[in-house]
Amino acid sequence: MRENEKLAAKDIADRISRLRRARGWKQKELAAKIGSSLYQVSKMEHGPYVPRAFTLLRLAEALGVTVDFLLTGRMARSSQGDPRLRERLPALDRLPAVQRDSLILFLDALLAAHCLHQPGWVSGLEPRR
Repeated sequence: MRENEKLAAKDIADRISRLRRARGWKQKELAAKIGSSLYQVSKMEHGPYVPRAFTLLRLAEALGVTVDFLLTGRMARSSQGDPRLRERLPALDRLPAVQRDSLILFLDALLAAHCLHQPGWVSGLEPRR
């Protein structure tokens, strides 16, 4: 594998891992959702292994993203939404855990008040793992 392919594989691995953790799932849970083994999920998250196309499709579906997002980190234009929100996300992810928890609780309440909360989102009330 060439150096740029290794970097791309590492980026894919990081996205899979980050999305799984954001949902509060263990590797074993993701494996069950995509019909794979714990060993395969571990390989996907630690690179430089790149999942096959069919596995990428199952991952994208389970994680609620597109295959394009898994491969490139870019969201489809139509789903990118407000750029003000998007540009703040990396900084919010670096907040201390207690402040992130408070932010999640606030966002959950705001979305629930507008009937926009989605089933399957990791609750702000659940303990961190």
